[in-house]
Amino acid sequence: YIEGKHIDSNKISDNQLSDISKLLGKYHKLIKGFKPKFYNKNKLIKGFKPKFYNKRENNDAKYILSLFKEVRKNSKKLNKNMEVSLDIIKDRLNNIKFPKGLPKGFIHSDYHAGNILFDKGKISGVLDFDDGFYSYLIFDLADILDNYVFDRSNDFRKAKLIIKNYEK
Repeated sequence: YIEGKHIDSNKISDNQLSDISKLLGKYHKLIKGFKPKFYNKNKLIKGFKPKFYNKRENNDAKYILSLFKEVRKNSKKLNKNMEVSLDIIKDRLNNIKFPKGLPKGFIHSDYHAGNILFDKGKISGVLDFDDGFYSYLIFDLADILDNYVFDRSNDFRKAKLIIKNYEK
């Protein structure tokens, strides 16, 4: 049991967002290069589903593109702007080449306020590592930017706040 409460991600303060970003940066510094012992594409580990893990570990443009197929399949009404946006993103993803030196480690892969507990104004716990996998650390940073900047108001002041505190 961990003391603390979830905060509504729509009501997150700049101070809380700073703390969340700073903690993610510290976590990434600690795990940079860490490859878990269960990272073995060819072996079944007790209680572990390698097919899911392998799909997530290969979280590159091909995996992301496969998600677009699901979005289109499951969305009965895509408006014209969204359809055009998806086509542009798909085109760009097809041309992504990740730099060889881009840091990797065991990322959280679901880092947002719903998985973070606060107690007396401070972070008391980070939950839900079950989506975690070995990949590029930048995916966690992109996830937090997506959750608090691009999914909301496109407030680039918040993007700067996140990156500044992540780098501390």
